[in-house]
Amino acid sequence: MRVLVYLWASVVLLSCSGKPIDNAMKEKVVLEEIVYLRTEGLMLLEKLVDHCPSDDECIMGTKVLNFYSETQPNLVGLCENKKLNLSLSTYEEISNEVEKLVQDSSSYYEFLLEKLVTNLHNQKDIYLRILQDKELESLHYYTLDSYLQMVCFIEDYKNMITKTYMLN
Repeated sequence: MRVLVYLWASVVLLSCSGKPIDNAMKEKVVLEEIVYLRTEGLMLLEKLVDHCPSDDECIMGTKVLNFYSETQPNLVGLCENKKLNLSLSTYEEISNEVEKLVQDSSSYYEFLLEKLVTNLHNQKDIYLRILQDKELESLHYYTLDSYLQMVCFIEDYKNMITKTYMLN
């Protein structure tokens, strides 16, 4: 979470300085945010798939995991030759935050599911922001596909939650 706050603060400070933000810097910041959110989502998904209560929920989680696997080479290609401000400590920070969520939860699966849907919404929001920014055109192809997938995943999870948890 600190990384997101740092990224947000960096963008705000740069935009408030009166100087235009360098496209490369803007691209770097959004790529860092995408990598962070995808990593968090992946960790949440792995926990969910390990403990899913039904086949439908396991299939849904696996579907999202497959999307991450299939699109990872494209994201790595976008990040190539860019010095992103992410390190192993960032990965460990995300992992610790996910573990803390697990420990603090009395209803483990439902709580993680809620956090995953929030993560998917956050990813969808950043992809939409990128698509609306003409200066980030180099990321539009990747983000359009990702945006559409996030919308579908959110709807699928929303329908599954309504069907499974609201009817019980």
